[in-house]
Parts: sequence; structure tokens; C-alpha cells
Amino acid sequence: MQIIVGDNAAAKYPSGMGINRNMSASGFRSSSFGKEYIYISTYANGPGVIGNMGLGDMDRVLNEQFCPSQMFRFDADDNWEVIVADTEGLFAPKDKAGNVLPRIGNQRSGFYPGAGAFNPSMNQYIWWMAEYDGKMYATTWDLGVFKKDNLPIFLLINTIIGRLGEEGPAIVEALLPYAFGPGTSIFTIAGNIFKTLPVAFKMARLVFQQGLVRELVPLLLDAARMLFNFKNPAGFDLFVSEDGKNFSPVTVNGFGNQENYGGRVLLPSKYGMFVCTANPFGGGQVWHLDDIKPALTINAPAGIQLEAGETAKVSVQALGLPADVLLVLTQAAGGVAEASLAKRSETTIYDYSNTIGLSPILKRYTETFTMDEYNSEMYDIQITGLAPGTETLTFEVSCARVTATCTIEVTVS
Repeated sequence: MQIIVGDNAAAKYPSGMGINRNMSASGFRSSSFGKEYIYISTYANGPGVIGNMGLGDMDRVLNEQFCPSQMFRFDADDNWEVIVADTEGLFAPKDKAGNVLPRIGNQRSGFYPGAGAFNPSMNQYIWWMAEYDGKMYATTWDLGVFKKDNLPIFLLINTIIGRLGEEGPAIVEALLPYAFGPGTSIFTIAGNIFKTLPVAFKMARLVFQQGLVRELVPLLLDAARMLFNFKNPAGFDLFVSEDGKNFSPVTVNGFGNQENYGGRVLLPSKYGMFVCTANPFGGGQVWHLDDIKPALTINAPAGIQLEAGETAKVSVQALGLPADVLLVLTQAAGGVAEASLAKRSETTIYDYSNTIGLSPILKRYTETFTMDEYNSEMYDIQITGLAPGTETLTFEVSCARVTATCTIEVTVS
């Protein structure tokens, strides 16, 4: 046995890939991107984060446990590459000398979309990985579900009050606008958890307590930005990669249900891929994920009867093709009729919506997920009678990616 990630001399990389908050790792074998790789995804101490949040121990959460997930891969020769990670700041993986490792993918730790060294992604680990139809999929576990009902504000306020006693509410009141915008107060965010306070007098006393305020500002602002990061909404993320390096989102909000906090299992099959969610609040769900492949469909009868000079139309549906694609109509040689292809003016959207029902008893809510990525456009094959006779004609509609054919017996009288 040989250790390849660890703190002894034989290991190529340090424990946690230089990030001591990476509590664990999961492996996934891939063979879709030119050669075999082992992908490694990281796991932060999510249960510990939740537990210490509940205890109000935000120092421990922020300084020891919170860690957006990363992804790495290595080949048979033990060549390692960084796929999903930060390139600066606290969550940037490092080698044994402390140098930041370069990243070859396009995603930051936790699939966070923002810029800069600060990374408040709630995706604390990549829960599952699978390959389907030559693509790699990865799901996350999203701590952001616990932003529901402003739980973190209560925890932050309780933490500060526990430290500062009577002065705590005033200090929180003074600092909240810097974190959440002008006009924000304890009362507008947390409701009536305190009785009315003489805030003006408390804030005046802050002028003489600048040392204490400066000491608390980093803690409060980091915690506030982290726990109220809305660039990555609640609900697990599902990302897909076509090259094993660069990922794009399929969903970043648990398929429209913020209580789906984890993509628990991905199960590829010949019928598509099934996504099983983790939802301890309203019950887990099973989704069917199947790429809508570009397609052309000709809706044609077996035979058409025309008068000379008369025309008839046969419809063609183009699904999932780029809007500017050029379709070509090819007709087998014949003297009875001729055909031309014309695009209809209307374009529809192929979409899918999921609605979660609202129950006043169970306090469930309604959210809608809509997929509107695929255009559905209609064309017409216009067939015009030329001369009397009967002929079996074959029509082919094609573009660079797909082809459809039909055979029609055309009779012209």
C-alpha cells in the first residue's frame, strides 16, 4: 500500500489537498474523457456545521468547519489535476510546499459563481457523481436550506448577545445595515425577538467603543455574507460536464424546491438517468433526467392527390436545434410534383414545469421549475403538382446534425 494524499513524506499531496477543513473524500471512476480517471470529491463536516450553528458557536463554524466542496482527478500514472476549486483564498488547494495548485476547470469551490477570494458557497460536499450518455453529472449537498425562516439571523444575534450581554443588540443593530443594506434592523429581519430598545442612545455609545466594534466587524460581516449568500439559492445543485473539466448547471435550486437539500443518488439506465433527492422536510423525490436530443420529425401521409398546379403541405418539427440552423430539403427525381421547404413564422418553447403543492396544514409552499432551453420550430414541405401521373417520391430534410425522411405516393390528375 502507498499513501498518495497525507502528511507523511511518501505522500504526493498534503492531507485535504492543503485544506484542513476537507474532512473526507469520495472517489468515482470515469472512462468517458479519453482515458480512465479517478475523480475525487471532497466532503466538509456538514453535520458539525449544523450542530454548531444550532449552539450558536459561529466561531467554530467559520474558522474550522465551513468549506465549499472541491473536485480533483488523477490518472493511472498518479498525475493529479484540479477540476473544481478556488485559485486564491482559504479554499484554494495547495501542494506540500504551500503553493496554490492550478485549476483546469471553470468552476470555483462549491460551484460558486461569484468572483474574488471570498467564497460563501453553501455546497458543502459533492454528494454523488455518475456518467450518462458520455457526460459526467455531479450533485451537491446544500447547507443553504437552513437559511429558511431567517434561522442564521437568530443564531448570529444570539451569538453576539451571548458575548456582549446588554450591549449586544445595539451593536448588531448598528452593523446590520453594512451587511444587508440601508434600513435593515433587527426588527425588520427577525421580528419581535426583542422589545423596543433605545437604539439611538446605544449607537451613540458605540462612538466610544470603536475598538470593540472593529473587533466584531470581520466576524459579523463574514458570517452575514456567508449565511445570506443568494447567488447560490437554497436547494441542491446538479452540474454536468461534456469534457470532464468544465461544468455547467442543470439546476441550482433543487429542481425548484429549496427543501431538496441534496442530490442523494444518480442512477443511469437505458431509460435515462434517475435523480433521487434528499429532503428531510417534505419527503424525497425521484426525477427522470433525459437529454432532449436534436430531432427532426416529418408528419406525412402515405399518399397525396393533387390537381396540376395545386399544392399541399406536409409539416416538419425541428426540436432542440439552434435557432439559426439551416435545413435542407432533398427530393428524389420525379416529374409529377416538386417540393420546397419553408419555415413557419412562429417559434414555440419546449418547456417542463414542476409545481410543489401548497398545504396550509403542512406549511408546504409552491415553487415552479421551468426548462426553456429547447426551441421547437415548425417547417412545411410544400408539394406542388406538375403533370398528371402517379409517382412515389422520397423527401429528406437534414441539417449538419440530424436527418429525417419520408416517402409519399403523389397522384396528380
